[in-house]
Parts: sequence; C-alpha cells; structure tokens
Amino acid sequence: MNSVSSLEELKSSLIFRNRFNEKIFLCLLFSKDHPEQLNHIGIEWADDGLHFYYHSGLLSKIIGIKPNSLNKNFQLNGFEKDSWCRPGKDFHWQCRVHRSQKYSRHSQLSEIKGIGKHIDFDGVLHQIVNEVVLKNDLNYRLDLIEFAKKDWYRITSNIECISVENVANVISNSIHISNSIKQEGIKSFIRNQINSTESIVYFNDYLVFAARYGLISNIGVVIDDIIDTTFPTLCFKEWFNNSIYHNDHYPCIFLSSTPGVFLFAINYLLTYPIDFDPTNKRSLFKLVHPHFGLISHSKLSDYLQYMDDVKLGYDSETNLFSSDFNI
Repeated sequence: MNSVSSLEELKSSLIFRNRFNEKIFLCLLFSKDHPEQLNHIGIEWADDGLHFYYHSGLLSKIIGIKPNSLNKNFQLNGFEKDSWCRPGKDFHWQCRVHRSQKYSRHSQLSEIKGIGKHIDFDGVLHQIVNEVVLKNDLNYRLDLIEFAKKDWYRITSNIECISVENVANVISNSIHISNSIKQEGIKSFIRNQINSTESIVYFNDYLVFAARYGLISNIGVVIDDIIDTTFPTLCFKEWFNNSIYHNDHYPCIFLSSTPGVFLFAINYLLTYPIDFDPTNKRSLFKLVHPHFGLISHSKLSDYLQYMDDVKLGYDSETNLFSSDFNI
C-alpha cells in the first residue's frame, strides 16, 4: 500500500478489487498514511481503531458508487451505524463499526478478505424488512424473503453482490433466450429497475426487483410478457406502462408505487389493482372485479381480454360506468 501516493493511484487500484470490505480498508490505510488528504478521501479511523468516520459524498466518489449505494453496501456487509460524532465535523460525517469486531486499524488485508464473505442475514434482514417498501402482509413479506434468499444462494457463491450480467444471464436462461440482442434488452431492463449505474446487484435490490417482477423461477414469464426483447434497449409492450403514473394511452397496465401491485387502467377514471405474488406458483396475479369477482392469471397480458367496454360495465355512448362497478 505504501506505493500508492495519490488519490488517483488509489482509485485506479480499487478498480481491481471486487469486494467492498477490501475497498474500504484500503481507503482507511491510505487515510492513515496521508491524513492531509482527509477532506478529499472522506474516511478515517476513530481513536479506538474499530470505529471509523466517513463522509458518504466524498468516499462514494473515491470508490465510484452513489452515496445511497455506499450506505447500502455498509449495511449488507456488516457495518453498523454508531451515534459517535467526529469532533469538529458536520452532520455529513457518520460513524460505523463492523459487527465482527475483527475489522480494525490493526488488521491485515489478508484478514479483511476473510471477513463478511457472506451476508449475516439474521443481522441485516430486520433492517431490510423495515427499509424496503413491500406490501403490508407479514406472511407475504416473510415468504418473499425466504424465496429470495434461496434464489440468492443459488445464483452466487458470494452473496454480498452479483453482477447485472450474471442476473441477466440467469433470467435469459429461464426463458430460453440465446440471442445476444435480446439479452442486452434484458440487461437494460434490470439496470433500469434496480437503478444501478454500477452494474452490481445487492440483495435488497434483488428483493425489491423480485417483489415487483418475480423470482428467478418465474421472472422469465413476467419479463417475456411485458417487454419487447427484440430491441437492444429497453422497450415495453404497448399495453404496459413502466411507470407509477399512467398516461393518455388507455387501456393499459402500469406499476403501482408499492412493489407487488400493478394497476389496470381502463381510462383515467377507472383503475383496478392487480395483486402480484411471486411466491404463489399457481396464480401469480389476482384482480378482484366487481362483476366477475376474483380473476387469477399467470400473466399480466391475460387481463387484456377484459378490456372490452361492455364486460367492464362501461357505456361508450354515455361515457359512464354502472354504479355497481365502482371500486
């Protein structure tokens, strides 16, 4: 590490490090050797040698990820927040400590490599459950997390994170897509949905993604249904609106602000919620219609057959809906 004499050299060296724990440790080593660079690197050890202070805005630039992603990485890799305040610094500086108590100023890089290779699910799931927006059904939440954990173990041996490319490959294989152009379309879709510019997916990213679009076992069916994979860039079917706001194109199915709920809009006034449960193998989607009752389907596009105005109680001549169809 002594050979690294500048921030630019440090940033270049971090490119070849895949594990988050190592990157943070190398930044701490640099800060220890170059205290004059503190206001540029944004991280330093606290006096006890276990806790460290960091500025998410500064440190995220060095590592090359967004500030929000930085804090998610800390959480998923066993770094707990502490209420310690760095003397003389503003509220932008936060404090963390690794729950193992083995991540310290006196550690060696070889020791750091062996810390936290796997997520301590028992230690972080309560945070994920509280921070990730999911439907309020507790049983659904617990089932989804258990299924998502099994997926996560199955698709990667290092469960801290996985590349977007690997996730896209798994999904592509599940729907038997071998065409490279179609695979690029799927990768664009995944990047768009997990809002990742770093091409890395973490468990809580995957959890929200699974809640909205399905688990590895059934996500291929959903993706194949809603996106047009003939284009290298993201392109949805004309009846699907990938937004929490529907537009003037009716009828359409669009996203709810809550993962696990889609909305079926006949027009601006009439919208039916479609419940999505990726843990239910028999019927992924359920819609409660005031006339037809519970309508279950395995694909969103199956609901297109109910777009007939008469079936939905809509009188095109009067532009009114029957009162018994209000929901």
